[in-house]
Amino acid sequence: MTDHSTGPDSLLGALLRASPSAVVIVERPAESSVSRIIRSNQAAVSLPTAIMAALLDRCDEASLTGTAVAVDLPHQDEAGERWLRLTASREGAVVVGSAADITELRRTRQDLDDLKAAFDGAKREAERQREAAHAAGEAKTRFLATMSHELRTPMNAILGFADLLKVCTIEPQQVSYVEIIRRSGQDLLRVLNDILDFSKIEAGFLTLERRPFSPASIARDVVMLFAATARDKETSLFVTTDSDVPDWIEGDVTRLRQVLSNLIGNACKFTEDGRIDVRVSVGPAGMVEFAVIDTGIGMTPEQVRQLFRPFVQADVTTTRRFGGTGLGLAISKRLVEAMGGTVRVTSMPGEGSAFLVRIPAHVCAPPAYADDDGLEEATAPDFRRVLLAEDNAINRMLVERILEQDGHEIVSVPDGRLAVLEIAESGLRAADNPSGYDLVLMDMHMPEMDGPTATRTIRELAGPASSIPIVGLSADAMTDQMDRHMSAGLDAYLTRPIDHGKLRAIVARTRPSVPGGPVKMPEPAVELEPRREEPEPQHDRDLIDEAQIEEIRAGVGDEMLAELLSAFCDDVGKEFDRVRNASAAEDWAALAVSAHTLKGVASNLGAARIAGLAKSLELAAKDAANLNTVAPILELDSDLFGNLATAVDRTVRELSRRT
Repeated sequence: MTDHSTGPDSLLGALLRASPSAVVIVERPAESSVSRIIRSNQAAVSLPTAIMAALLDRCDEASLTGTAVAVDLPHQDEAGERWLRLTASREGAVVVGSAADITELRRTRQDLDDLKAAFDGAKREAERQREAAHAAGEAKTRFLATMSHELRTPMNAILGFADLLKVCTIEPQQVSYVEIIRRSGQDLLRVLNDILDFSKIEAGFLTLERRPFSPASIARDVVMLFAATARDKETSLFVTTDSDVPDWIEGDVTRLRQVLSNLIGNACKFTEDGRIDVRVSVGPAGMVEFAVIDTGIGMTPEQVRQLFRPFVQADVTTTRRFGGTGLGLAISKRLVEAMGGTVRVTSMPGEGSAFLVRIPAHVCAPPAYADDDGLEEATAPDFRRVLLAEDNAINRMLVERILEQDGHEIVSVPDGRLAVLEIAESGLRAADNPSGYDLVLMDMHMPEMDGPTATRTIRELAGPASSIPIVGLSADAMTDQMDRHMSAGLDAYLTRPIDHGKLRAIVARTRPSVPGGPVKMPEPAVELEPRREEPEPQHDRDLIDEAQIEEIRAGVGDEMLAELLSAFCDDVGKEFDRVRNASAAEDWAALAVSAHTLKGVASNLGAARIAGLAKSLELAAKDAANLNTVAPILELDSDLFGNLATAVDRTVRELSRRT
């Protein structure tokens, strides 16, 4: 093949010489079936014979079809595998063909494809992890909600009956014992709250509310809570507020009170025969400062560095001497930072400590309503007629005893459906309707119809009954749970363990529809069936938790214990019927709820075997509801319901003998 690129110095010749690709110009005479090269460059001369033949074939194809042709071919040489792109296009009577080395281009493209594949894989993995994190977050939320409810419910009974027992007890030594129970229960509740709060923060589910509050009043109120503690330790406790502090700012008053209570409580704990100053002042850049300064034991620089780490206290002797979880300051710091503020501390061993909290001061107008935090300061109440909807017999008795002390009349129903029927029939108490109700206390978790559903149904009633005040009661203490309950149409909400003062105050604060005392309703006639003598059941070691029964006896006395056991015997059969009906209908969600209720009722009264079987049934029902399958239920012991029925029957017989 001749190199025609060395011909006359023309523009075409220059282009051919400059091209790094092999270029040939081919013509195919009409009378010939063979194409011939009329021009080429040096790169074309160097092409291997096989590659040149393939290029000419492409040129023939382009000449015949009149369309451009392109193909990529591999080529092996001493440097390894190379890739050439052969192209041909007809230009009038000639065809221009080229062979370009695209090895690096293909490698770059492959690298890009690999990078894209890796990116897509990483994106899919990130999405999978995001979904897994979301699922884990939802699981944490459910766990925290369950733990909050399960832990607060028994604490409600412990603290509530301790307060009632203190009122009923006369002997000084017994009063001191009851006070120890009450204070220990409150200490345990604080520990539970710390653990739940920290778990909620760690899970990323902390939510803050914004409502008006007075910085000066908050500081003063918290100081008043610790006045007696400071006096007992012969420590002076002072609070001062600068004149330029805003009267009202907007923020989460509950969380701020929690922070100040922790700081002032710690100052009282670690200061004996000294002084504590709480100061409220204006800080830089639109902030409000709360300073807690004490003359207590102080801390070393190393102890200060460890101070805000969770589960850590200043030193090991602190835990032994003063107790605590080591979570209070860690929670306080996270809460303040969530508010957009900061916490600083300075301290010297033996000279005391100073904590400075700064939060944004969003100045606002005073609220148009009274702060619910003053509920416990209510004065003597007028008479109210109250409807209590509560499925747990012990919780019913507790609320009844608290409110009966103030002279209120309480009518109790065990579920939301009956509450709706009672309000629909009796309505709002008025001068022309003395048998109506002034207020409804509504438990949020009940069989048949839960509290939120019952509340919404009452709100849809015709006439004045739809406007009756409704107060929610529940151990659900997480903000999103309370928000969901309030959105059903509640007027207020109290969490368990129920604060007696707040319960009494919120009932007293409800405006009575008519003046006067309680309306005496005629007692219905009850026809008693003759009691049949049953053979005494065989004793089962795990049927009744005798230790728990004795604990209840020690707390409430023989008379109230008999009353509680009698109420349990009346209710447990109804609860089991709901379990059986939900199972027969294969309504696994309803079965989980009814089994949970049965478990709670049994656990409160020491019915250990019922509680254990109901718990197994609840877990299986939840699995079945989540998986939309009956498999988890079928995997249980086929005699589960028979065993549960037997346990209910034997437990009722045994406890009935003790009433």
